[in-house]
Amino acid sequence: LQVSTADSGVDTSAERRFPDIVVDPADRDGNERATDAPLLIAEILSPSSIAVDMIEKAAEDRAIPSLKAYAVFG
Repeated sequence: LQVSTADSGVDTSAERRFPDIVVDPADRDGNERATDAPLLIAEILSPSSIAVDMIEKAAEDRAIPSLKAYAVFG
């Protein structure tokens, strides 16, 4: 497994998002800036991001077939 922070993106059906934490299979070469097959996505809420994280990002991310968990921390 590979754990990445906000500088790694997740390609959703709508756009490339940059979650706070992404866990994906370790078969990436490490040079890629995004994945389309994350296993876990974690978001850390701030007052300015609550609506986007809880509604927009959550809906897009949960539609990713490989995703096993979507966690939000406040």
